[in-house]
Amino acid sequence: MPMPSIQPIYVKLETLGGRAPYLPDSTDKKRFYVQIIAWGEGRMTGSAVSGELQTLFITLVRENGEWKIDSMDTAP
Repeated sequence: MPMPSIQPIYVKLETLGGRAPYLPDSTDKKRFYVQIIAWGEGRMTGSAVSGELQTLFITLVRENGEWKIDSMDTAP
């Protein structure tokens, strides 16, 4: 079974033989390729099955010295 992981998006793209089609991350913005296994009951439309590996693309931004989630998507 694949393991959950988190990598900077440019690292993941390079391992797949590609390059990020946009500017590199700045000191106040970081993008990540994340694989998680979410567990729980109940379902939302479009959600993955509990216990299955899910891929997300998360962007963090630093505001007033604190990191916050800016976006979380299923595609880059």
